[in-house]
Amino acid sequence: EMFYFNIGWGGGVVLLSAILFILMVIVVTIAGKYEGALVK
Repeated sequence: EMFYFNIGWGGGVVLLSAILFILMVIVVTIAGKYEGALVK
């Protein structure tokens, strides 16, 4: 059970990092679009 827990925790960290990275890219993209719209 501990071995499985360690694998799950490691996978969770990788998954969380990937989700945070994707969210950051989406936020930057949306912010760029809004900034471009505001400039116009």
